[in-house]
Amino acid sequence: MSHLAWTPIDPFTYNWPKKAGAPPNTEDFYRGSRAEIKVSNQSFLVDVAFTNRKVAGKNRRRAVVFIKGIPAVEFVGADNFDESHLLASVVKGKDGKHIRHPEELPIEYATIPIDIYTNLITGPYAARSVAVVADENDFTLMARHAIIRALWKGWLA
Repeated sequence: MSHLAWTPIDPFTYNWPKKAGAPPNTEDFYRGSRAEIKVSNQSFLVDVAFTNRKVAGKNRRRAVVFIKGIPAVEFVGADNFDESHLLASVVKGKDGKHIRHPEELPIEYATIPIDIYTNLITGPYAARSVAVVADENDFTLMARHAIIRALWKGWLA
């Protein structure tokens, strides 16, 4: 996946699935990039799209990685995003539960940069979990994290 050809995509609005009793939830993504990726002899599109949203008590940059148009993972801007340009995304195991300690990381994450989420993002409801750490322009790393999650969920089988 190191030589992906990322191309810009137009801004778009995503309609998140409606939760019972809640109003519709739409989100505007102002920029993004797309690449075609091949996994297990299957080609599909991956989009990395950016928006801003209140997370952990602060308006932050947010990137969502869409696989086949479905949100797979989200990254949130670090407390010092304006200087560092770093984003973090919580790592979940195959069971969907947050991974709390680096020594519990599955082998798929062996070469991926990680940290504890709250070392980068502080505030209400910030998870004390292991997180993938990516520069805002490292679309391939973000896609790699999303593909791992999608494979575990059976989306790409």
